[in-house]
Formats: sequence, structure tokens, C-alpha cells
Amino acid sequence: MLNPKEAAEDSLALNLAILFFAAIVVLISIYFHHDTALKYWLLNGFGKTAPGTILGVEQAPNDFSRIEEIVRQNRRNSLKNFEALVSGSTVFVEFKPENAPLQILAFKMPVGFAGSQNTDMLDISYLPANPRIAYPADYLSNFSFDSKIVFWSLAAGLVIVWLGALSIQKWMGFRRQMRRY
Repeated sequence: MLNPKEAAEDSLALNLAILFFAAIVVLISIYFHHDTALKYWLLNGFGKTAPGTILGVEQAPNDFSRIEEIVRQNRRNSLKNFEALVSGSTVFVEFKPENAPLQILAFKMPVGFAGSQNTDMLDISYLPANPRIAYPADYLSNFSFDSKIVFWSLAAGLVIVWLGALSIQKWMGFRRQMRRY
């Protein structure tokens, strides 16, 4: 026998399904961009700047097997920053944070990085609590787009959770009412 309220229940279930898939999209977005967004927020809000010395610049490999090895080492970043991994250069920098030992770090730079053509100095923004969290100050603004993506993904996630709670409440009320029907 066909239930006359079946269309209403289908509508509520469809809303839940749509919210579920929207939540998955938000989670994927946060997964891909959370590290650079957090680095941007931490270094902009709490970071200090120290002069660093460029020890060396390693150009991106031209060999396909080497590129494949780099992609295997960091699959998530290869999906997000494939162009930088394949054609960007790696810069090795030495800098001395306040009240911390000398740090030597490697940074994967964007494609437009010129290397050490004019100077061997590079300003490094670092987190005083953990100087290993650092990035060249001139290129930190490259992460601002990731921070916007994470911010709006979190806002969308809150809206999805709120709408999901309302939809579950409506669906549970409908099911309770149908038992009495």
C-alpha cells in the first residue's frame, strides 16, 4: 500500500543526503588546505622575522622518475601544488631565531622564485615557540588564499552542521508522527 506521506519523507531524506555530500566536500577542502592556512595564520599573528642566509638552491628535477618519486613522498601536496613540486625550486636557508639555536630549513618555493641572483639573504618569518614552523616572509602571502578557503570552508561546515541538526530533528519528528498515524 502506498503511504500518502512518502513524498514528505523522501524530501527530508534527500535534504539529509545533500547535506552529507556537502559536508564531504567541506572536509576535503579543509584536508587539502589546512596546513598552509594554519601556517599563514600562525606566522602572521604570532610570527617574528629574522634574516636568513641562502645556503643553496636546488632546481626541480627534469627526470620523470625523480618527479614520480617526489610525488609519491608527498601525495597530498602533489595534488594541491603539483606545479610547484614539478617545476619549483627548493631553497636551503640558515637563520638564527631569538633565544633558539641556529636553524637550517628547506623550503619548496613557487615557480617564480629567482634564486640567489641578487643577494644571499632572505627574511624568514618563524614562530618563536617552534622555530621549525617558518617560511620566507616575502612569499608568505602565497598562503593567504588557502587561509580564505579554510575560513569559508569552516563557515560552510558550521552552516551544514546547523542545517543537518535541523533536518535530523524534522525527520525524527516526522517519523515519530508517522508511528501514530
